[in-house]
Amino acid sequence: LSTPNQVARKDGVMVKLGPYRTVTDVYGNFYFSNIPPEQYLLTFDRSSALAGFKTENKGSSIPVKVQPQQTEEVEIKMIRTGGVVGKLTLDVDPSQPLKPTPPFLIKIFNDEESYLTKVEANTAYSFKELKPGTWTVQLLLPEYGERFNVAETERTLDVVAGQDVTFNFSLSRATRQILFNGKDFK
Repeated sequence: LSTPNQVARKDGVMVKLGPYRTVTDVYGNFYFSNIPPEQYLLTFDRSSALAGFKTENKGSSIPVKVQPQQTEEVEIKMIRTGGVVGKLTLDVDPSQPLKPTPPFLIKIFNDEESYLTKVEANTAYSFKELKPGTWTVQLLLPEYGERFNVAETERTLDVVAGQDVTFNFSLSRATRQILFNGKDFK
């Protein structure tokens, strides 16, 4: 395991190669010996040592082909992650509370990854351990969209390594209007 500027502990991380397991040493090195030749997926368990870091490659597993009488060297580069936090605020007249309060969905995505969370009104949300770069956070209103006015349903944010970006969604109850045209219908 390698990390930028050697800032994270790399020892004690559980590494899996198919059904085989080992633990990294203080330098982030790990070894598997006498493994039958085959195609394996190399993964590792998330640990407190790796909090705030994510693999540089797409996905959390790396394919490794073990050949007879050969040693394969694999470097897993870790990058520091950032996050997006915020609150979903619903402005409702206290004399007319929503019963029950509908759940809302918040989605965050970029060209490679997408995550979704369910949030109750007037509750905080967070997406942690996101790769640095441009992400779009979006409020989804399934089944309840016409009942609410939303100041901004989508925002593009720049996630920075080691920091949380804050973005709050603000909703209000939609006002209904009745328009009279002055004509009678039978």
